[in-house]
Amino acid sequence: AAPATITFFVGSDSHFGYVGMEDANRAMVEQMNALPGTPYPEAIGGRVETPRGVLMTGDLTDNGTLAEVALFEQVYGLTGKDALLRYPVYESVGNHDVNSESPIKERQKTRHGGINYAWDWDDLRLLCLDMYPDATTREWLLPELRKAGPDRPLIASFHCPVLPGNQGGSRAWPDEDKEAFGRAIDEHNVIAVFHGHMHAPGHYVWRDRPV
Repeated sequence: AAPATITFFVGSDSHFGYVGMEDANRAMVEQMNALPGTPYPEAIGGRVETPRGVLMTGDLTDNGTLAEVALFEQVYGLTGKDALLRYPVYESVGNHDVNSESPIKERQKTRHGGINYAWDWDDLRLLCLDMYPDATTREWLLPELRKAGPDRPLIASFHCPVLPGNQGGSRAWPDEDKEAFGRAIDEHNVIAVFHGHMHAPGHYVWRDRPV
């Protein structure tokens, strides 16, 4: 039998509050809404299925204000039935979202139960890991990994790149934290990692995993 297929979309860095970004996001959401049924490139074959949801990997807002959060929610919603986007959304926070007054972490607790949270699409388990998996997040992550065991397919998403060093000004994530995260997932079936921050599409391999 063919392996199960799970379709989802990934977006990032919506930066609501920055000039022109509300229009840009509305246009992107309309494109996402229209994607199901369109053909993939010939090399892949087949057509885009309706996605289970959309991962938004941080920098949802430009300044972390309540007004900007409200704009994000007006366009992306939560459930796929409450805004312009027709699919559920699963967001992580980025460096622009977390100024000292930012309400976004509180909103995320209301929306998803926490800054770190997990959910299932069939046998695939998805893990949203804050801005990046620091020591506090890894404390949350380790029991999740134990529960999943060595074989269950997992996907991790967060904001900052795992590229070596400090590309793109991802000021926040020290290399020893990256190393500790890498070691934590080494014995587990993490089939992909998704992050934002770079303001460009891209793909690379880190510790033998597609990013």
